[in-house]
Amino acid sequence: MFAQVPLWRLVLGYYIDDLGINPYDTLIAGSGYWAMLFTLLSLAITPVRRWLTFFCARFRLAFGKRLADWNFIVRARRMVGLYAFFYAVVHTTIYLYLDLAFDWDLWLEDLSERQFLVFGSLALLLLVPLAITSPNFIKRRMGKQWRRLHRLSYVVGVLVIVHWLALAKMGEAEVFIYAGVLTLLLLHRCLAYLWPRFKRIDDDGMLADRGQPTSH
Repeated sequence: MFAQVPLWRLVLGYYIDDLGINPYDTLIAGSGYWAMLFTLLSLAITPVRRWLTFFCARFRLAFGKRLADWNFIVRARRMVGLYAFFYAVVHTTIYLYLDLAFDWDLWLEDLSERQFLVFGSLALLLLVPLAITSPNFIKRRMGKQWRRLHRLSYVVGVLVIVHWLALAKMGEAEVFIYAGVLTLLLLHRCLAYLWPRFKRIDDDGMLADRGQPTSH
């Protein structure tokens, strides 16, 4: 529910004419920001959980139920990823409707002249199969192939940040902060792959363990 608040604020601002001097820029920037933020959040959930597990085990923290074992944190990742897709679709629709009036010839011309659109379009294209295969019954049917497919989410993260970097103006530091966050998440992925002690073999990254040892 709270994830929908940014959208309704943009919609309300559009209808009451409260989006500043350039409503289109506000709409496109706002929807793009939330698409990027939800993308990074979806990538961060498993690394945060695994680091919490690692430090809880290392420092023998036994107070209450550890954050690392809160099932809802991991279960929320699917919805966070779907909201990333949702805001990406909103972002693209605003561009196609308000800027191009759904003129596909203009869109092809834009793609050839504005490189950042290529990165954004590729990110949206890769999000489509991830969204379609998000339901649990599809995940079960796909088995290990599901996990391989959803590793594309890291590629989406890179494309989204590159899309934003290509749009950034001189002196704009915020985009580099998010690029740094993505870099840390990618480093975590490399660490989990290279360091068996850190990688939790009992954890598929989607469901929290129930009654499993958490020594790794």
